[in-house]
Amino acid sequence: MVKRSKHARLYYEELRNSKRNILIHNMMANSGLTEAVVSTALQHILDSKYNLQNGTDRSLQHFYPDYDMAQSLQRLNEGNAFDYDIIMLEHESLEAHYMDDEGLDYEEAHDKTNQTYNYGEALMKAKKKKRRRK
Repeated sequence: MVKRSKHARLYYEELRNSKRNILIHNMMANSGLTEAVVSTALQHILDSKYNLQNGTDRSLQHFYPDYDMAQSLQRLNEGNAFDYDIIMLEHESLEAHYMDDEGLDYEEAHDKTNQTYNYGEALMKAKKKKRRRK
């Protein structure tokens, strides 16, 4: 678990420090999504700060780096994306809209976004399918 957290943290930092226009171009080419969707998703994941739960308190912070999302971002950047990786970008872009434009808090925005693009569900289905093949 520690290795996964460290990988996610380091990869998020690598993405934050990369040339964003190249990252967006790669992810657009590898996902078929528009620049608006990709750039909004990346800004939401990497740059935006929100009033999020932190233990028992809430504070203004970035999203905590997530291992599965880091893996999805890496595949999208490198050109070997799965369908659920693309769903992740769509999810994050729509969630950003709900939070930034409509003023919903994270929990409300996440739940509403899952009605259209449920990355967690798609990811779990893929993991179950992979386990069955072993």
